[in-house]
Amino acid sequence: MKVTWRSNKSEGWNHVDYFFNDQFNQGPDVNWAHDPLEERHKQRNLTVWDLSMELEDAAGNTFVKHWDITMNDTTAPTITAELLVDGLPYGDENPARPDSLLSLDLSETFDDIDAVEGLTFSIDVDGISVVQYANWADARFVDLPALDVGEHQLRVQCADVAGGTANQNLRELITNPVVHPLEAANLSIVSVGMEGIPVPGESGVLHVQVNNTGANAAMFTICYGDVCSDIFSSTVATVDGHGNATYPLEVPSFKGGRISVNLTWVDEGTGANGSQVFESDLMVTPGWVDNVKLLIWVLLIGGVGWLLVRKWLVGGTQGQGKAPF
Repeated sequence: MKVTWRSNKSEGWNHVDYFFNDQFNQGPDVNWAHDPLEERHKQRNLTVWDLSMELEDAAGNTFVKHWDITMNDTTAPTITAELLVDGLPYGDENPARPDSLLSLDLSETFDDIDAVEGLTFSIDVDGISVVQYANWADARFVDLPALDVGEHQLRVQCADVAGGTANQNLRELITNPVVHPLEAANLSIVSVGMEGIPVPGESGVLHVQVNNTGANAAMFTICYGDVCSDIFSSTVATVDGHGNATYPLEVPSFKGGRISVNLTWVDEGTGANGSQVFESDLMVTPGWVDNVKLLIWVLLIGGVGWLLVRKWLVGGTQGQGKAPF
């Protein structure tokens, strides 16, 4: 018995044996990334190959059996997502900031077989859904929520209809866009401290902590009354956090009362500027005030001790006469 297999999968393909092992693939009717945009979004047909088996006996009698082999769609869609910042591509020359308008363009996305209108999309940012099971019309251009400074996770999922079967081919794309601080400097005093206790008429050094939430540096001065520091250049905010540093302010002679520090700054790059009066928790008090406070504490402790001893003596002499106090 002679067995001959034939197919149109390639020109002249045949195999003479009782069995064969070969691979059948989708034909040329597919969408490709190099196709024009409208072409790669079209519906394609699954390839159907012809397979025949011919049996021939020793007497030359033959029997032929034919099959149609339809390819399965097992390839997930190709996701191409472009993040836009204020309508322009996201990148080093156009970074995202908290006040940016962020959007996602999926126009380049396609499937090898299914028309793009048959795809299903889900998009989320940091686990919060933006669109879910959306069609092409709703998912092609999507506005994203405003994002805080730092790194974020943007996830896009796309599924096809797998040739009209109950199964789906799902692909997932995850990117991590970074949102940078606002460009303009924005300075403020966080705290004021010093070593020791400020005393009227005496000198000291204030330690002024200044915070900057902007990406630009600013030139600034800090003043205690009419005593001002040199001009400092601030630290800058990054994706990891605010710019923060402590600066010295030498005071030749403190005045009585609460210590307040004035901050004046300007961002020469953007023209932003500002000022602040910071009321600290530090109080300038004369040295004798501390001695008076100590004396008051001694008197209070002594008075409490006297009352406790008197109470103990009175309790211990009940029925034995009057206490000597």
